[in-house]
Amino acid sequence: MMRLPRPASPRTLWKDIKALAGQRSPHQLVAAALALAIPVIIAATFMADVKDAHDAPEQIIYVNSWSGDRSIEETRAAIAEYEVRRKAFEEDRRKSFQKIEEFNNKIGL
Repeated sequence: MMRLPRPASPRTLWKDIKALAGQRSPHQLVAAALALAIPVIIAATFMADVKDAHDAPEQIIYVNSWSGDRSIEETRAAIAEYEVRRKAFEEDRRKSFQKIEEFNNKIGL
């Protein structure tokens, strides 16, 4: 049966790190510090983001209230009014995207 080695103490780890640092040139130590800093910054950013991710504000949803005895004509008129508003919104959005596309073409993108 294979035996696992005993875990090293933090003091031993620190001595190993100091011995390794003593053998390296200063620019290698700076590169190592930067190489370690990048994942630490990314991990810290994720941890900060996770903390705020679950604090979403309450969302209020408004629902149109219809009477139970409404006629088909009232329903069709409301649907037609909604379609007019939806088409106007889509047209405004299309125009804004068109402006962005024209600007991008103007600057050569």
